[in-house]
Amino acid sequence: MRALTERLVQTVMGWKVVPDRYLLGDRRWQPRWRFQPTERLDDAFKLLKKPRPRIIPWAMTDLASGSAFASRIQQARRATHRSRWP
Repeated sequence: MRALTERLVQTVMGWKVVPDRYLLGDRRWQPRWRFQPTERLDDAFKLLKKPRPRIIPWAMTDLASGSAFASRIQQARRATHRSRWP
C-alpha cells in the first residue's frame, strides 16, 4: 500500500516524496502518517477533489502520415487549444 500511496501523491496531488514525509511546495511538508488515502476516507476524498486538466481531442488522425492533430486542454474554467499541422 505504501507504493500505491506514493504513486497517488506524486501523480494526483503533485507532491514530492522524501523519506518519512511529503513535500507540498512553498516550503511546506506533511508527515506520511497524516496522509493515508487507503486507510482514511477524508484523505481519499482529497484525491478526488484535486482538480486535474482534461484533454479533449477534437480532431485526431495519423501523425506519421502527415495528418493533422488538434486538442483542447481544460482545467477549471480555463482552456487552451493545441494543434499540429503537416
